Amino acid sequence: MTQKPCILCCAITGSVATKADNPAVPTSIQEQIESSHAAVEAGASIIHAHVRNDDQSPSSDPVKFAASPTKAAAPPPSKAPVSP
Repeated sequence: MTQKPCILCCAITGSVATKADNPAVPTSIQEQIESSHAAVEAGASIIHAHVRNDDQSPSSDPVKFAASPTKAAAPPPSKAPVSP
């Protein structure tokens, strides 16, 4: 059987869920980075996230958006390139 390539997209936050809805929802930038790394470890190729304000409401703050993908773009430790 020939396997076809598959791209997995992981939506780590949902659009409006808060910790009151699900304590595991990553709402801070650091939690989103950690969840992104875990998703990549599990096989995700694409991460979809909504950044949040401090009160966990959805944010459109460009500073928060800039912080999230910049840090999350770095591969998790087990996926990082190894130097000889």
